[in-house]
Amino acid sequence: MKESLALDVKHKIVIFGTGGQAIRDYYNLRDKYEIMWFLDNNKGNDYFMGKSIKIPNGTNIHTYFIAVCTNDNHYMEIAEQLKAYGLKEFKDFCPGGALEERKIVLVHGNCHMAILKKYMMTSDSFRRRYYIYPMPVIHKMKQNHIDEDVLRNCDVFIHQDIRKDNALGYQFSDDYTVPRLKKDCINIAVPNLYTFGKVFFPQMIRNTNNHQFYNDENGMFPLGDMNVDKLLENGIQNIDQIIQTIEGEYYNSDFIKQRFHKYANEMLEREKYWDIKIMDYILANFKRKKLFYDFRHPCNDVIREICKGVFKLLNVDCQSIQEIDENLGRYEEPVYPCIIRVLGLQWGNDNLRKDGYKLTDGKMDFKEYYREYLYWSFGI
Repeated sequence: MKESLALDVKHKIVIFGTGGQAIRDYYNLRDKYEIMWFLDNNKGNDYFMGKSIKIPNGTNIHTYFIAVCTNDNHYMEIAEQLKAYGLKEFKDFCPGGALEERKIVLVHGNCHMAILKKYMMTSDSFRRRYYIYPMPVIHKMKQNHIDEDVLRNCDVFIHQDIRKDNALGYQFSDDYTVPRLKKDCINIAVPNLYTFGKVFFPQMIRNTNNHQFYNDENGMFPLGDMNVDKLLENGIQNIDQIIQTIEGEYYNSDFIKQRFHKYANEMLEREKYWDIKIMDYILANFKRKKLFYDFRHPCNDVIREICKGVFKLLNVDCQSIQEIDENLGRYEEPVYPCIIRVLGLQWGNDNLRKDGYKLTDGKMDFKEYYREYLYWSFGI
């Protein structure tokens, strides 16, 4: 056991959870620790893996160190439950995976980081040496900070350069988090490309006419098109006429070029604060392949390249990275034809949202995107 995690009773632990993750963690921990019993809030049986199951109470959670062995989505809930009993994370309990002889990695940032974690976890070389702490992406965290116990106990802190005036609060910023890391923690700042995609999608704004889609509160079109909305306000209701208008030379070449240079220069300036550089890759490849799904979300090729940079700093074999199925293209947006022409893009709108939300059973191209946008948002 890591000495920083040890209690008075060493090498004896209990496991919180009786699902698939508990089975895997039990297998990996049984030779290092004596497993005393299991805890579960929904006790269905008396025994699990030959050990008794107990419902957590004020007595049995204070006896031994607790390895929380649930899936990542439930870990934070269990952690809050144990803290309510007065337990401290990394003193009285921690994720089961953190008890193995691996370095603890904390990945902090927006939804880009969820895909980065997926790529990191495809590598056997990485998994043998590192364990990723199950923290949600920043906009899904229920509390407005990262616990100091977590910051003090991570060995590698991989984070976007989150500024102190960010929309979600000062305690998520680098100014707050970085000084609370232990001295030997490896601190890696990775790119935050949230705005560079505006080069390709100047028309996109927040859609105030969006509706929930199935169980997804973000709906089908969280982003609207300011130009289409303006045409509607001016009384143009014909779908074909609207599409024909935005398919033309809607933006002039000077506007498109100046906007490209503006955002490229802004990103190059911000890149000075990143340990992982990405703009050379983007500028060398943006013409030949799509690198952004919308102005908020980069495509997987970009995030995979960031993963390579992280692995180089951690001395992990970059060739061990495998491809993943998940991406951030659920709400993929179209690029105006005039932007494609002016920037010389070799890709377009032939197959939008192939892994995302759409109403058609066929391919979604530029015209189909706007037919669905007008139907979904305005009932046209």
